[in-house]
Amino acid sequence: MNYYFFLGLQTALHVKVDLLYTLYQKSLRLGVDVRNARGVGTVVNLQSNDASKVWMMPVHIHTLWNSPFQVSSAALL
Repeated sequence: MNYYFFLGLQTALHVKVDLLYTLYQKSLRLGVDVRNARGVGTVVNLQSNDASKVWMMPVHIHTLWNSPFQVSSAALL
């Protein structure tokens, strides 16, 4: 079970890094007027929030399908 979590989080971390890189490259292509209107801090904050949500998704998906098995196992013991 722990190895499954390890692999899931490792894969999610790779996806997070790739997503941050892609979003950063896209933010570099933004026009000057958009960058001045939003500010660099706002763009970085939005990137970080989105990447963190993607990073935690495998854990939540695993919990969704695994929870009924854990509850039934605990009830039987």
